[in-house]
Amino acid sequence: ISFLWGGFYAGKKNSLVAALTAGPAEGVRLGGSMEVDWVDLPQGSFVAEILEGEMEWSFTNRISAHGLVQWDKEGRTLAANLRFSWEYRPGSWVYLVANPSHQGNDNTLLLLLKVTWLWEPAL
Repeated sequence: ISFLWGGFYAGKKNSLVAALTAGPAEGVRLGGSMEVDWVDLPQGSFVAEILEGEMEWSFTNRISAHGLVQWDKEGRTLAANLRFSWEYRPGSWVYLVANPSHQGNDNTLLLLLKVTWLWEPAL
């Protein structure tokens, strides 16, 4: 649990964050958090509330899946980041990422495939 306060652009912001993380099994991590921000700006004041759930599962030390789901009450937005990663050789990775989101009647889905390759010149 943390409480933060201070300047924020031309105003001020106070934040209360409560988070909990557990490792119920080897290679599995589950977590959740809630954040409330009280923001006062010259243009006006508002309160932002964000709920978040997270899961990570390491199948091996080279293959893992990670999921993050977030609800923003102020924007009435539900969004997620789902990622599968594989280290196919030391320092080289393949990532498959999906970012679905829902706000009002709008649904979006972003899919991304990223491949990295560590180049090691022969000396």
